[in-house]
Amino acid sequence: MIRLHHFSLQKLFRRNNRSKLLSPLSTTTLMAVFFSIALQFGCASDSFDDVPDTEETASYYLLLIAPTRESALAKCIEAETVALSCTNDAGRQTQYLSAVSSHYRPASTSTVATTLCNSEIDAGVFNSPTIYTYAARQCHFECNRQFWQSQRDSSLCTSSGASTAIIHHGECSPTNWRNICQNNTFKSCLIDCFVNGTDTYFLPQGY
Repeated sequence: MIRLHHFSLQKLFRRNNRSKLLSPLSTTTLMAVFFSIALQFGCASDSFDDVPDTEETASYYLLLIAPTRESALAKCIEAETVALSCTNDAGRQTQYLSAVSSHYRPASTSTVATTLCNSEIDAGVFNSPTIYTYAARQCHFECNRQFWQSQRDSSLCTSSGASTAIIHHGECSPTNWRNICQNNTFKSCLIDCFVNGTDTYFLPQGY
């Protein structure tokens, strides 16, 4: 933006000692002189101080679109529906729920996905020692869903297949996955979330 300093338009646009405006040709000439002087001596350009804080704006946007408890809960139900079905078919559902209790620390467990998730969404693992945002919880449950769906698609919902899957599931739990997660499907999904993802996953809870 150009800011012009203290020139009298009246003096420039009027003849000396007359009240008539100058002719169009003379006016054009004077305007050229006027802007030439302004550009040399009276110009103040915008600085970076005038540029919006795009990083801050982006952070607010991420907060606005961040998953809620309801959306994270829905994703948990999707994941546990597949997991409970797979382990039940394999005769390993009790073993699976014992592993969930150990690695996630929910207040209770259930063979019904909705009931299990209503407890699991607020499980101890998501609140201590690190508080997970609902975006983080939703992402973890999505990785959980992909893992169990891959077991189903690979016809591994057998006694031995589910037993191995339960071990991998524990290795890829929120507190373990960075160090001992071995399953490629689970691990690559978690890396996409928590290594390549946005800082929304690490904002304090309660936004």
